Amino acid sequence: MSHRALLPALAAFGLTVASACGSNPKPQTPAPAPPPVPAAATAQAAPPVDPTTTLIDASQQHFLAGERELNLGHLERARVEFDRAVDVLLESPYGARTDARLRAHFDRLVDRINAYEVTALAQGDGFAEKKYEPASIDELLKIATFPKPAAGEATTANIFVIHEAGE
Repeated sequence: MSHRALLPALAAFGLTVASACGSNPKPQTPAPAPPPVPAAATAQAAPPVDPTTTLIDASQQHFLAGERELNLGHLERARVEFDRAVDVLLESPYGARTDARLRAHFDRLVDRINAYEVTALAQGDGFAEKKYEPASIDELLKIATFPKPAAGEATTANIFVIHEAGE
């Protein structure tokens, strides 16, 4: 066979291969969507409340309130809040030292309150607010050192003249 006879056959074969591999892609089908999950399965049950965590949180809230009062200069209110922070732990049915977390929180709480008290003592009277007393001079001014002199005739006459001149 001659090369010329093979040429049309090769061209036909090339067109066939080019059209098969060309621009006609296979149609693609979309992936199926996952089935919907029931609402009951997505809602998780709330975990049970840990009483130790609740006690620690309540105690911590009172301690933070005491710190705020202390920073404002309300020493008595700070002392009350610090006492409540400790009392929450002591009055709990579990006690302040039964659980390791309670014990650690209680010890840390007492140490921090003690540090505040030592600082307050170094600055003055601790957590006792200062009671202000009147100045000594005020007390002295209340005391009459000399009796009032009785008004004589000359004083009375001067008052009478001043009074008439004013009218």
